[in-house]
Amino acid sequence: MAISLLPFLIVLSSAAVSFGTSDTLDLTLPPTLTESQVATHFKAWANKGTARAFLKAHNELRANFGVKPLRWDRSLARTARHWAYKMHNACSLTHSQSHYGENLFVGQGKWTIKEAVDEWAKEKNNYHWKDNSCNANKMCGHFTQMIWAQTEAVGCAKIHCNATFIFITCDYYPGGNIHGHWPVKNHQKFVH
Repeated sequence: MAISLLPFLIVLSSAAVSFGTSDTLDLTLPPTLTESQVATHFKAWANKGTARAFLKAHNELRANFGVKPLRWDRSLARTARHWAYKMHNACSLTHSQSHYGENLFVGQGKWTIKEAVDEWAKEKNNYHWKDNSCNANKMCGHFTQMIWAQTEAVGCAKIHCNATFIFITCDYYPGGNIHGHWPVKNHQKFVH
């Protein structure tokens, strides 16, 4: 069984003090592998740079809103990896129904981790700080989950699916987007 270094990427764990470049590792895996075989390949080919890339993208946004940085969580990364594995054939924006907060992304072509996470962050333009709501027919929940002040940890996975798409899932603990609560305590300073 040949494994190339393109396109099945999975993120395992790392808590890094400094952030380097977004050095990601991609693996091409045949669709006939069992889940345990996939897990074995992930352990052998995991790259700490992927965790750093996810953390950096999230924590740069959180810093803009005065929210403490997230830490990388191995258990959340495993949960994300498990869901990504299940989605690698469907490549659909189907939530896992886990008890964590969850953001999903599907994009065609080559997307870096930062570019995909920045797509979630762009939803800040759809969010109304004054009344804690989204613009009509627009999404903002990915953004609010990313900056949710009570969220402390994140774990993510990125895979290539259907040959030309990528699927990213990030799980958050504790989950955010709790009805009736603002994502940050000092939300009034962001009201325009």
